[in-house]
Amino acid sequence: MADNIYENLRRAQHEGITLKEPALPPPSKRTTSTITFLAILVLLLAVSLTAMTVLFFQKERTLQGLEGLAQKYSTSLHLCNISNTSLEESKGFQLLQNLSVGFSEIQACLESAIASQTALQERYGKLLGLVSAGWRFYNGSFYFFSQETKRWQEAEDACVSDGAHLTSVASKEEMVSVV
Repeated sequence: MADNIYENLRRAQHEGITLKEPALPPPSKRTTSTITFLAILVLLLAVSLTAMTVLFFQKERTLQGLEGLAQKYSTSLHLCNISNTSLEESKGFQLLQNLSVGFSEIQACLESAIASQTALQERYGKLLGLVSAGWRFYNGSFYFFSQETKRWQEAEDACVSDGAHLTSVASKEEMVSVV
């Protein structure tokens, strides 16, 4: 049979017949909107990661500057042979305490920024997971249209197990977007 295919191909080429590959249908609106939504989510994730990285390095640079100042004052105090009792009463000691407090505050802000970045990454990961699993986004909510036939309570239980609830469609626009 394979010989017949090649023989037919050679005969068609010899007779000047041009063979064309079948054209693919254009992508559906749903596919296009899903791809667009995923692209927007990826873009938002990239922007937020970039912003968090910039903030992280700015805080890191500030921390390094404060550590340098603390080291400088510590060295200066050591060279001057200031005793502990006079050190506690001096302005230098107060400045070191202020630097220490400032350092702690900056460190807390940095930890908070890192926690925020992690939370954003998890949230965008969950959103991408919903979209790639077939959920649709409309007017601030996600919808999933199941092809399975179930009783109302069984359907509600299935929705609750996914962290969702059954919905009722309130408008024609919503129906068109969800289905």
